[in-house]
Amino acid sequence: MILLKASCNVCQYEINKNIEQPFLRQSFKEIRYKRGIGERRNKARSGNLPLSVHRSTAAETSPPDSPPDPGKDELWITEHVANKDYPTWVVMPRLQAPGILRGVTEEQSSENHITGFELTAGLHDQELGAYVAQLLDPTVFMRMLAKIAHGAAVVCFGLDGFEASLSSIITGKDLSNIPFWIGESDTSNDPTSSEEIPSQVMVKAGILKLPTFTLVVIDIQFFVDLATPVYRVVAGKHIKDGFGLKRHNVAGSD
Repeated sequence: MILLKASCNVCQYEINKNIEQPFLRQSFKEIRYKRGIGERRNKARSGNLPLSVHRSTAAETSPPDSPPDPGKDELWITEHVANKDYPTWVVMPRLQAPGILRGVTEEQSSENHITGFELTAGLHDQELGAYVAQLLDPTVFMRMLAKIAHGAAVVCFGLDGFEASLSSIITGKDLSNIPFWIGESDTSNDPTSSEEIPSQVMVKAGILKLPTFTLVVIDIQFFVDLATPVYRVVAGKHIKDGFGLKRHNVAGSD
């Protein structure tokens, strides 16, 4: 489904500049290039990526842990590695469940919301001591989750099918309530074979019935085959089913 002109120019600029570009071109650039994600839409993409490599040949000389400084260490050189062979790191935050699902207030939900970070390694050439930097802004990451979740909720329930909770997060007008609506799911994140998953992202939409209201809940997982965390985003309070498109139950939902 393609929604033409789905947002105004102001929101489009905000989302593109402060969510999509940092997320796609910084945090996940290397893994996207490595897996060829987006190649069909970007014919001008280079077939290789620059990599800082430390040529340590003697047994007593090991690659340093500090960032490369070619001006001080002549053993640091820049090589261009084919995208498919790039030694990628994938970094993702580990989060508590959304505050609304833990029964805490918006103020309380921000306490220890980020519990750590999960690092998944890609290819590694034993003969090269390479320095790979991975940039991750947790706020940008969670705003991207909000953007995906809101879109999934609209597709499954319609614009008038839920009381949207993520608009201020997506537009950047109020980021203080991120931990209340966005967190991690208790769904198993066991690897799924590529035959079972048709894309690099898993998105499941469902409803979660609480004693006093029902929530629209979206589960999101990036790079499913790497057993990455499953994130749970509460898109808002459920009002009614919209387009009648089939939705999937999420863990703990009816």
